[in-house]
Amino acid sequence: MTPNFEVFHRPTPGIDSTPTVTISPAAMILNKAATELLGRPDRVELLYDRVRRVVGVRPAMEGRGTSFKATPTASGGFRVAHRSFVNHYGVQCAPARRWPAWLDGGVLCADLAGDCTLIARNGMPVSRG
Repeated sequence: MTPNFEVFHRPTPGIDSTPTVTISPAAMILNKAATELLGRPDRVELLYDRVRRVVGVRPAMEGRGTSFKATPTASGGFRVAHRSFVNHYGVQCAPARRWPAWLDGGVLCADLAGDCTLIARNGMPVSRG
């Protein structure tokens, strides 16, 4: 009797269309979907609501003392060197965490008091927190 084989098709990693913000010890990282919501800016301003614990990111003009360089990532998002921001506001950045993000009046927001995903050093999700 001949086996009735099926060909296995390896799943290809899809591009996550959910906008996210990751805060790690090294940087704040916006994925491709979040970056596209902001219009792929070269510079951004970082905002923080101390009461609600919401981080905000919005496009900024070069030359403003409040702007940070948005460095593109290989995956189509960008990263921002955030050390002064997290130190000023006492935002915990270790271990790295990822939050869903949404656009509100031109500001990309992430609720640090909400559910997040812990991220391992290799960038892979570890657990939900």
